[in-house]
Amino acid sequence: MFVVAIVAPLPVWLRGLLIVVACGMSLMSVTAANAPYPRGKGMPPVRPDRPAIGRRNDGPVTPGG
Repeated sequence: MFVVAIVAPLPVWLRGLLIVVACGMSLMSVTAANAPYPRGKGMPPVRPDRPAIGRRNDGPVTPGG
């Protein structure tokens, strides 16, 4: 919508409306993507003391080594 508001020959009020709607949609999508996942009553708690999958403590990686 933002590209249409910039490129298309539209009245100023309609361009402004399209820009506001495009910003609102992006704000809602980011908010929805970052929302916490609802946890059920029977689910185990998250354990922050465990490392993430694929994370190892092998020390620093040296180039060529």
